[in-house]
Amino acid sequence: MFTIFGGFTDGDRAAIISATFGASSVILAGMDFGEYVGRYSKPFLVQEVKADSRKAIKLKWGKRILEILAERERIRFFNATSNGEELKGYKRIHINELGGI
Repeated sequence: MFTIFGGFTDGDRAAIISATFGASSVILAGMDFGEYVGRYSKPFLVQEVKADSRKAIKLKWGKRILEILAERERIRFFNATSNGEELKGYKRIHINELGGI
């Protein structure tokens, strides 16, 4: 079987794959869909920079895809990102709480 999974960021693509293959939970960590890009997204950066127009569109769609996924799937969704945008359908948790999931 060969399946192609779409998405606009590695994170939304990974969440879709996880849900498709029966994950009981999806936990996001380090996914900030705000208007700035940092060294975790682009390792060559020494500080955060404002996302260019193309990256901003990718972030907008990545966020929307994750919110649609949470609306449609009957699994638990968590956001362990310390800062960043709130995601509808994702419970914000602290990284130290991951052991309890």
